[in-house]
Amino acid sequence: MKIEVYCEIESICLEQLKTWFSELTPLHCSTGQEYLAAIFIVSSQHVEETINTILGAGDDRRGRYKAGPYISGAFAIPVKLEGNLACYVVLTRDKVEMFQFQELQYDAVSTLLEELLHVEQYALTWQKFKRLIPEPAFLSQEQFLNLASFIIDEYWVARQKAPIIAQNFSVVAPDGASTPLYLWYGGNLIELLNEAQTRIHIFRASKSLKNSDLEEIGSTIVRYIFETLARDAAFRTANPKHTQPENLILLENDSPFYNGHVAEYWKSIHKQMVDFYEDQITKESAVREIASSLQNFVNYILY
Repeated sequence: MKIEVYCEIESICLEQLKTWFSELTPLHCSTGQEYLAAIFIVSSQHVEETINTILGAGDDRRGRYKAGPYISGAFAIPVKLEGNLACYVVLTRDKVEMFQFQELQYDAVSTLLEELLHVEQYALTWQKFKRLIPEPAFLSQEQFLNLASFIIDEYWVARQKAPIIAQNFSVVAPDGASTPLYLWYGGNLIELLNEAQTRIHIFRASKSLKNSDLEEIGSTIVRYIFETLARDAAFRTANPKHTQPENLILLENDSPFYNGHVAEYWKSIHKQMVDFYEDQITKESAVREIASSLQNFVNYILY
């Protein structure tokens, strides 16, 4: 494994990272390790620069990366490089430093595992289709296909990751009782949807929408709406029902925007993700259907 470090960091953190990488990769990234070119460790302020450098080096020179509302501190980036797949993992220094603290190690392992699972999914898709997303039927649909692929990968990874963490980490109560550590989506769904609604109102107030606005619109509907719902749904499905928080119940009761505008499209997208995860449909088919739902949602919400 090639690790490139672009910031100061303790050697013990790197050793722990290598140890966990060696343990996790054979079990959960056996296909992906063939395509994992390098792991980059950078300071937080250099994340966007690093990711955009990777994207710019690929054969397809994909669009620039923009951070969402929550910065995870870890990213898996697939690029087509000289006709083949190459995957890179970017970790921030603060995430890698967690490996040296026993009480934070589960968070560090969870972060690394998630990115390795993303690499695994990219590799499986590449081996089957020799591309990461379906070829667009029309050029104008290409961005929606990218967004759909991103959403479905987030769902797949979260469903894979939750039981692995629950099997390997536990929470110890004051009385000494131990229970599995269940992961849940950490964002506030209602707040994120409210922010999406505000941003959409701004777009609608514009006298004219240019093609260049589509990237920002796409980022809004994915990062603030459908990615958050996908990750939340994945953790719910993967974990026991009796342990689940009430996010979705609160959402349905307290978010008119969700009930009146999002729910119909989300149910269609959710079904495609579940069907793909359960091997009832191919990823290519699911991505096309989700892309269509996203495009329909944008047309509905903006016009």
